[in-house]
Amino acid sequence: IQGQSCPSPARTELARATAEAGADVVVGSHAHRLQGAGMLGDTFVAYGLGNFAWYTQASTATTATGILTVTVDGGNVIGQEWTPAMIGSDGLPHPVDGAEAERMTDEFAQLTDCTDLEPLSR
Repeated sequence: IQGQSCPSPARTELARATAEAGADVVVGSHAHRLQGAGMLGDTFVAYGLGNFAWYTQASTATTATGILTVTVDGGNVIGQEWTPAMIGSDGLPHPVDGAEAERMTDEFAQLTDCTDLEPLSR
């Protein structure tokens, strides 16, 4: 659902069906804001990565973005790394660092609270 930080029931059902069909990684989009990421059984799911390049800076929620790097070895997800960024007035993502990066990384991790996902523990 556009603008929501939690995935809809339809989104979680689709992720579960895709995982049960054998996907190693499932990545969603369209909500225009970050949503949770983590493990659903043996499948890594990222419900939404927000906008990456965007023409308007209406709110922090729609300009918070980043790069999610998922490492897969032999069909097993063995790592993930979130590199936070903010979309600037030029509409492009700009990496953040220091305290801002730590804050955004913590907020991204907390987005799993309203999902059926578990943190990656490998």
